[in-house]
Order: sequence, then C-alpha cells, then structure tokens
Amino acid sequence: MIDARIQRTLNEGSGMRRSLCSLLAAAALFAGGGYLPEFPTAAAAQSPAEARPGPAGQEQVIARMHAMLDRRLDEAAASRQRYWRELRAADGTVDWTRARRDLARLLRVPAECAGKQRVVEVERKIVARLNEGVIERVTVEVCRRQLLAVGLAGWPATEGTPAPLVVAFHGTAGTPEKVFGIDDPARFDLKDYHHAYGRALMARGFAVFAPLLLTETSAQACTGYNGTRNEVNHRALPLGTALNGMQLGMIMDAVGFLLRDRRVRADRMGAYGISHGGQLAFYFAALDHRVRATVVSQWFESRAEKLAGSRHPDALWREPGAAHNQHPDILRYFTDVETAMLIAPRALLIEAGRRDGERAKSAEREFPRIASAYRNLGAPPGAACLEVADAGHEIVMKAAADFLEHWLRGDKRAACPAPAAGRS
Repeated sequence: MIDARIQRTLNEGSGMRRSLCSLLAAAALFAGGGYLPEFPTAAAAQSPAEARPGPAGQEQVIARMHAMLDRRLDEAAASRQRYWRELRAADGTVDWTRARRDLARLLRVPAECAGKQRVVEVERKIVARLNEGVIERVTVEVCRRQLLAVGLAGWPATEGTPAPLVVAFHGTAGTPEKVFGIDDPARFDLKDYHHAYGRALMARGFAVFAPLLLTETSAQACTGYNGTRNEVNHRALPLGTALNGMQLGMIMDAVGFLLRDRRVRADRMGAYGISHGGQLAFYFAALDHRVRATVVSQWFESRAEKLAGSRHPDALWREPGAAHNQHPDILRYFTDVETAMLIAPRALLIEAGRRDGERAKSAEREFPRIASAYRNLGAPPGAACLEVADAGHEIVMKAAADFLEHWLRGDKRAACPAPAAGRS
C-alpha cells in the first residue's frame, strides 16, 4: 500500500502548487532552530480549501507507479550487491579503477575534465589581508579551457614553509567568502552555518581553497536557493553531463593547478565540505586519489532513503529545488557507504548534528557499515570517524581540525580526538 503522504503530495491541484511556491519563496525567512531549513513538502503546504481533484483514475495510476518504485528501491540493494561482487576478483582484490570510472559516469563528469590538460590562469587578485594570512581570488580556465573555475585561496601567514592544502566546499546559499567569514551578512537570507571554518584552518597553518559552487543567496519561488543549479542541470542532462559532474571536474582541474604552487605541499591535500558542499567533498575524495583526509559535514546518511524513500520526511524527490542532486541510476551501484569505500583506506570523518533533523540518526545507523568496510580494507585505526555533536545544520569542527592535523601533518594526537567520535 502506498504511503498516504505520497498520495497527498502528488495529487494536489494548481492552487496548492501556487501555495507551495509561496512557501518556498518565504522559506528564507526561517532563522530559528536551525541553519539551513528543509523546504516544506507539498503535503505540508496542502489545506482542504486548496486541494483539487485530479483527472479520473489518476490517483490509482500514481499509486501503482509508487508501488513499483518501492519495489525498485528494494531491488536496487540487490543490484548493488551484484555489482560489487563483479568488481571482486577470485583473489579478493577489487577493481577500484572501474568503480571510480563508474561513479564518474553516474555523476556525469565531463570527459573534457580529465585532470591532465593545461590549466590557464586568468586572474589572481588579493581580496583580504587577515591576521591568519592573505586571501586571493583565483580564476582559471579548466577542462580544456572550456570552463571557468573561480575560488578563494587562503594562504596562511607561515612564510617559507609549504602548507597542506584543504579544499573547503561551501553549502547551499553560501559563498567562498562565507568559508572565510569575509562576506557581508546583509546579502544572505539565512543565518550563516559555515562559521568561517576556512579562516580557522588558516590559523592552523593550512592553505585553503574554497571553490565557487552555483547557488543563490536569496530564495526563489519553488526552487529555493537552487534555481540556477537546476537550470544548468536540466540543460546538461540531455547532453550527457550534469551540474555536479561539471563542478567536480572543474574543481579537480583547478586543484591540480594549485598543487603546483610552491606554497603547497602537493602530497598533503584534504577536503572539508558542509551540506551540498559536503556532498561534493565526499565525491571529490572518492574520485581523486590525491585527497588524503576528508571531512563530510551534515551530508552523510542513508542515501537510498534520502533520494527515493517513500517514508523519508525530507526525501529529495519531494523538494522542487533539489532536482540537481538526483543522479540517474546511481542507487543501483552506490549509496554513501559504497562511495566511502572508494575513499578507504584514506581518512574520513563524518560530522553530524543532533538537531539537524533525521540525518544524525541515519548517520549513526549507517556508519558501522563504513567502519566495517574500513577494517576489511586494512585501513589504519582511526581512519574512519563519526562525530555526532550537539549542533544543527552547521560546521562543527570540534574534531575536524585535529583530524586533519593528524592525517595531513602526522600530528601524534589521536586520529579521532573527540570523545563522541566513532572509531573504526
């Protein structure tokens, strides 16, 4: 039997859709109790006066479609198992090259972004001088000079000593400037949830690169903060690529350029991302073996339920603004657990906030599978960590800085220094 919430969600009339768009446009006004609000579902927006009947028989047709999709969701788990069995040879070795190639294909990373082409610097300009160091805006042509990557590079005030590089991914309704805490808060609808974590990393002596990710700083009707993202993604899909794949390819090329800078230790790169930026940090580390340590904040959970679950209250298929995060066919091959396996045995820390909806509970349920995979793959102790903090949808950074120090500098403190962190 189909979830009643689904029937309410998908059988609304035009008046209800208009109400939903109004609610989405007003979502930016939300500031209390959390940092990045989930957009209201259509079911939440419905009122009896606005509900309109659909065409005769449509309710039954939709119910059958969702029943089939529930079966497909169950079958996807079996498909993943078959796929990973096929990757394993008789001697137990896994074809990681094929797995990464398949993930890149599912994310639709453009072939033009192969990471071996010459990157051309367009502009480099100092935008801030802080006690922690200097911040430059860097603009480069990437992906065979077809695309433009822009970001802020923070160079710590440690003259003459090459520093480990952390690629810091901002979240939805954020900017590279937010990562460093140098943006005007009046430009933003939402309470800041980045907490200038790039600047804090600079204070620790890390070089930090914060790439620009497409988003809006003010909510739009229906699409929230992701109208531009969805527009580019919708155009890209019929042409064999996708926005997230394009941005991952752009960033990998741009990072290759930065790793040649004399101020950077090319063999000591990490990644740290929050929310949507956590997603890209996660996939970036899975695809790019140069990443030695990764922190994924407020993103990791049961990906199957988040993308396609019929009972998940915040499933992305319910959100008009989240279309850019639906990757066709991916659940037949990868959830967050399988993606983490492409990072292992390199270090991975999951940050989750107890006040960030159901995500933290989901992360706690899923993390033991990652810990088990890391053990089976021979990862060193403490290479996989979970920190569940008393926080909302925000950068936590209680364990992350020490974690990065340990794996990128060889600091002797524990790999999972926070008392609440899980251990592999």
